[in-house]
Amino acid sequence: MVKNWIKAISVKLYFGNSFFRKKVKFGRGAFIREHVKISGGKYIILGDNARIYPYSRIECFEWISGEKFTPKIRIGNNVCLGRHSTILCCNEVNIGDDCLFASYCTIIDENHGMDPSLGIRYEAQKLDVKTVNIGKNCWIGEKAIIMPGVSIGDNAVIGAGSVVTKSVPADSIAVGNPARVIKKFDYIEKKWKKAEVEQDENISNRR
Repeated sequence: MVKNWIKAISVKLYFGNSFFRKKVKFGRGAFIREHVKISGGKYIILGDNARIYPYSRIECFEWISGEKFTPKIRIGNNVCLGRHSTILCCNEVNIGDDCLFASYCTIIDENHGMDPSLGIRYEAQKLDVKTVNIGKNCWIGEKAIIMPGVSIGDNAVIGAGSVVTKSVPADSIAVGNPARVIKKFDYIEKKWKKAEVEQDENISNRR
């Protein structure tokens, strides 16, 4: 019994807290489960009770194609990143408090250049980097992809399998590829209603 208890504690310390060796900043009660790939841990901040589940990939890149970057990933309090989540960061990714991510979600704040007239392979072209901001209490469905430059407002819901290429206002539901807003929450009637306006690329956390 004691031997098993010691083994369990050892596994927890090795897998759960070995990320301290990678200089990840942990809030109170935050944890990263086993089999998570972390790169550039010194650029990652986890809020209180933040949770990253197995087989996720969280990477901050200082160098890509000869370019130098200073990445930042801030994950708020009580955030849950489901299994196989991916965050790739060269610039800045901010996730607000209380967000919930299903499995296989992806957040990217960079993209390779795509100008064939340069005569340079895409891999070697200058990266296009844009900050990603996700507000508080958002629900991101299974296999959703959030692209560079996107802002998602507070309380928004992103449908499973959606590819978010434009910003989504607060209190909205967006679905599809590319994702479009289909519903807004009515605080007077306290229910979701069909959206009456097109989404705005510059909308962030406002009602």
